[in-house]
Amino acid sequence: MVKKSISIAKRKYLASPQIYRLWFEFYKLALQSKDKAVISALKKSKSFYSSWGTDSNIHFDDWWKEKHHLFYETQKIKLIDGKEPITDASHLVISFPKDTPLEVLMKEFEERVAPELEKRKNRIKITEHIYAPKELQGIKKKSARLYFELYKEVFSNDKLKGVEQYRAVQEYFLDRFKKKPNEIPEYFRDFDDDKERIESSMRNVRRYKKKCLQLILNVANREFPGKY
Repeated sequence: MVKKSISIAKRKYLASPQIYRLWFEFYKLALQSKDKAVISALKKSKSFYSSWGTDSNIHFDDWWKEKHHLFYETQKIKLIDGKEPITDASHLVISFPKDTPLEVLMKEFEERVAPELEKRKNRIKITEHIYAPKELQGIKKKSARLYFELYKEVFSNDKLKGVEQYRAVQEYFLDRFKKKPNEIPEYFRDFDDDKERIESSMRNVRRYKKKCLQLILNVANREFPGKY
């Protein structure tokens, strides 16, 4: 019986493209970093990011058009067209005539495929995709975007320290939204120039900067977002 080729099904990404947008933006920050720990980590992760490219000036949309295939889910069942080579040992390739009745196909799976999988389960180790996000704390897109913007707009300026850095963070929130009411989050406010409150808010600024730097280092160490 002739076996007909099968079209490739619509592929699914490992995560939302917006997650990879943030990962990509933090990777660009890592490439621009002068921090010794980040530079050292990037040297060790050179092969990991080799397919990403090292142009820190390229726009994400342009990069994604060329690189989006790197982030396809590979551990799910997929249809192939017969021309796509399957070299991953964690996959079992099955071919069947397209006109096979579903009830016959299911019976064949039960009788022939199940024993085949049983033989391999202790021999084949299923590994994660190398570009799967590390969700140790869950990926909060809004928070990650905020950390990225704060770093880019404020924390990347080494000249800003102490009170000046604190005021710059406040200005960022006041200028952040054009069509919405601009409001400084409570944890960054002055509260009528209360000294203790100002000091508490400044500690929050330092904590946020530390998280930004940790995210950049995590990316340099081949994971996003990781623990921060």
